[in-house]
Amino acid sequence: MVAHRGREPREAPASNIVYYWEVKGILLLAAAAALLPCSYRKAGETEIAPHGACASRAGGGALRISERHLRVLDYGPDGLASVFVEKTGWAWVRRDGASIEVPAVDNGPDAFSEGLVRIRRGGRIGFADRSFRTVVAPRFDFAWPFEKGRALVCEGCATESTAPGEEEHAPVTGGRWGYIDGSGREVVPIRLTREEALAAAPR
Repeated sequence: MVAHRGREPREAPASNIVYYWEVKGILLLAAAAALLPCSYRKAGETEIAPHGACASRAGGGALRISERHLRVLDYGPDGLASVFVEKTGWAWVRRDGASIEVPAVDNGPDAFSEGLVRIRRGGRIGFADRSFRTVVAPRFDFAWPFEKGRALVCEGCATESTAPGEEEHAPVTGGRWGYIDGSGREVVPIRLTREEALAAAPR
C-alpha cells in the first residue's frame, strides 16, 4: 500500500501481484530444472543408488553438489567421494563441495594412480592431484594412467566407435604417441606410432 497525506491508502494493482508471483514461479522452476540427477553411495551403505537432483553448474561451469547431499556421501580416508551426475559423468567430490570431473573406467570414476587422476576438459585429457590442482593441463587427445612415473599420451589419435556403454574400452588408434612425467614434460617425445610407444614402455 502507498500512503499519501490527506488520501486513503492505495492497494497495489492486482495485476502487479499476479505478475510478481508468476515471475517468482518461473525462476523457481528454472532453478529446479538446472539441478542434475545424481547417483552415489551413502556413508554406511554398500550400493550406489540414485538420489535425485543434487548437482548444478556454478559460475564458470564448475560442478557443485548441494550441501544436503554432501553431508551423506561415503568419503574415503583421503576425504574424497565419488558421484555420478547425469549428462555429465563421474566426479570426485570433497566435503567442501569442490569437485573434479574425470573419465569413467569400468562403470566407476577414474582412479588416482601415483597421486594423479585423469581429467577431461573440452575433449582433452590432463591430470590433477588429490587437492584438485591441475598439474598437467588438458592438451592430449587421450592419456593412460601414470605407471612408474610415466603416462602414455597421444595427440591426433581417435577413439573407435563402439556400442553404447562400451566407450571406455574402445580402441584408441592413429596419431602420435609418447610419454610424459608427472610435470607434463615429455620423457619420450610424442612422435612415435602406438606400437613404437608401447615398446618404449617403462619396465
